[in-house]
Amino acid sequence: MHVILQAGSQSHALRLQLYASSPHLQVFPRSRGFCTTAEELGTLESGHKGPCLVLLSDCKVSPEDFNHHILSTFLRGYVVRMYWVEYTTSSRSELISHLNSLIQHYSEDCYQAAPVVYNGDERSFSYSQENCNGGHLLTESEASRTSSIGQSEGSVVTDHWQSLRRLEKESKKLKVRLQTYPRNFAESLADELKDIDCQLHDFSQSLYAVEVNGMYRYGLSSGSQMYLASCDREDLAKDYIARAALKLEEVAQVYGFALTKDMLAMDLGASPGAWTQFLSKHIHRVVAVDPAELREQALQSNVTHVRKLAQDATEELEAASEGKGYDMLVCDVNRHPVEAANLVSPLLPHLKAGGLLVLTLKFHGRGRDKEQKVDEIKAFQS
Repeated sequence: MHVILQAGSQSHALRLQLYASSPHLQVFPRSRGFCTTAEELGTLESGHKGPCLVLLSDCKVSPEDFNHHILSTFLRGYVVRMYWVEYTTSSRSELISHLNSLIQHYSEDCYQAAPVVYNGDERSFSYSQENCNGGHLLTESEASRTSSIGQSEGSVVTDHWQSLRRLEKESKKLKVRLQTYPRNFAESLADELKDIDCQLHDFSQSLYAVEVNGMYRYGLSSGSQMYLASCDREDLAKDYIARAALKLEEVAQVYGFALTKDMLAMDLGASPGAWTQFLSKHIHRVVAVDPAELREQALQSNVTHVRKLAQDATEELEAASEGKGYDMLVCDVNRHPVEAANLVSPLLPHLKAGGLLVLTLKFHGRGRDKEQKVDEIKAFQS
């Protein structure tokens, strides 16, 4: 089965595609192969605009397990919707025809008719599941009396019969939640598909349909498998000073390094303190270096705030590590990448051998001259 992830922005979609295409990164579950390919769908207007869709082909993880994985990692802040799809066609009529066939199949499997009995004036009408496709059958006693029923009585029988058939037809409609891209695609599907009862909450099946550039990808599966979590990055960061904390969470998960209670970290340019706050929850101690103030939430008992420029704080930094060095150096300053690298460079001797360096690269002007600047950073690292 294939799954299409819808991200909140095109840049997030690109990142999901890169993560899924990189086996060395620990983002998606790799133990079972996960997927064979990952590609962005649709025409990308720019690096920032587009459908925000990523197709992961031949997914080896069950929908239930994948939902759990998304919710337990930073991916919960990227994925808006998921579409589990099995079929592809470029024909709208073929799409509708096949979906109606799938719906009929599911309806026959899911429908369990309860006996309905009508008693009155020596007549008894009933139906059970074996009558669902053949109309309501009269009992033997009623059949023997049919010819003697007057016109008015016949009208009562007919009305009751038709009423039962209407009830049966309604009860056999499959309760479905439509998950489509684009969203307004759901309206036309609801009109064209037969025997479905569209629901937002009380549904047994999920119907997925994605249309991009005239190509339809679709599927019908159990409603329990639908991903219905909210993707609200503001809400995810509500316990932190700023959303910047989510970036550090992402880095740790992507590269698979553990934040442990015996670690000492230096946060360069720490104000207002989002990264310091995040680290203080996971490691032994944080030394925050910034002449500006830190928010109160960042000033935990295991945080030392050095209110100086880094170049003026050599003694304090040595004292804080007791001369043993730092396990991690992090920097999320709002500077050009080369400037940020120049700030960090003098502090590298404070890192232990094998210590971690986390440096945010912020390209101004939507990444103008990005490749050149990356080369400069690589030169700095060497």
